[in-house]
Amino acid sequence: MNEGKQGQEMNSGKPERVCWILLTINIYFISSGYITFFQTEFQFSSPLLSKEIIIMLAGPYLKTSLILCGTFLLSLWLFFLKKFRAVIVVQIISGVAYYVLPYLFRE
Repeated sequence: MNEGKQGQEMNSGKPERVCWILLTINIYFISSGYITFFQTEFQFSSPLLSKEIIIMLAGPYLKTSLILCGTFLLSLWLFFLKKFRAVIVVQIISGVAYYVLPYLFRE
């Protein structure tokens, strides 16, 4: 009988652990977007290039990171409400958005 209870205890922590991993990956995506924005801005800082061109090149990464910050806050709120499945869904959507949104924001 102890094996059944022990199995339930192990399974009850698994969604929470998955949520922590996905939230950590989202923090990586957010910081990666900001780093890419500032790195692009730094590398292209030249008197020959106008500020508008630099923002046009680096802007999609900043916009994507801002949207991912919103999904992170939503996921964190859902996590503290113990809605682990909702956190997993939102984090998977934000992971896809990390790769899709920079292409959608390009002009």
